[in-house]
Amino acid sequence: MFPFFGLYFFIAILILAGFVVMIVWLAGGFSNNSTYQTPVGPSSYPSSNERFRLMDEVKLKRHQLVSWSNYTSADLRSWGSYSNSRSMGGNSVAGKLFAKDGSPVVIFKRTEHGFHPNGNIAVCSTAFEYFFVYSTAKISIYFKREPLGELLSNGKILSPEGREIGSCKHPVSAGSASNNFVDFYTGDKRYTLELYGRTLATFYVCPKLMNMRDSALRINQHNDTRVFELHYSATLEEEKWLIALSLLGIVLHGYWFSD
Repeated sequence: MFPFFGLYFFIAILILAGFVVMIVWLAGGFSNNSTYQTPVGPSSYPSSNERFRLMDEVKLKRHQLVSWSNYTSADLRSWGSYSNSRSMGGNSVAGKLFAKDGSPVVIFKRTEHGFHPNGNIAVCSTAFEYFFVYSTAKISIYFKREPLGELLSNGKILSPEGREIGSCKHPVSAGSASNNFVDFYTGDKRYTLELYGRTLATFYVCPKLMNMRDSALRINQHNDTRVFELHYSATLEEEKWLIALSLLGIVLHGYWFSD
């Protein structure tokens, strides 16, 4: 009698312990999410299926581009050929960007959702690919699916390890269009890129991304067609940042879903 009672008691204890373990696991007690640090490396690339699909979708179209081998970041312009989509589920804009000679050199797609904008931008040429994950707090930047760094809302630039390596604060600006022909902007027209201890470049606030599909010629108060003025010869690492910040200036700051 007592041995059977002891066996039943032991089984009941095991079942109860199992329930406790399951409840703790579901509550995240064993995950240590509060102290987990995202590793630096390929595994830190955004793992969302949506983001992978977005990057792959863009890469499939790069055969439409001319080779990047004859271009640098200084050749990019705020000229594009694109289409957009707006819905309750989110907004998107996709197309090509052109170099100063009018050649298509970049394919991009940007998606955004939420009252406070959160979104992704996938970009590629024949030589590189970038992925941006942006919010009001920061922009995480990936080059060839590995972390390049972060751009914080206060303008600080961080390395993948979290070390401050520079600053680039895009000014707050506002604008409007008149009959899809003339753009009017307010705010500073220039901002600087400080990187690795020197003022590497002065960036120009990009005008509204001009769609080459439009029949009308767009006139803008920003007379300089360049995206930035380079003050020193850039290293390979600095060139990555020049391209990244140029793309953000054109595709993120130069296109407003509210227009």
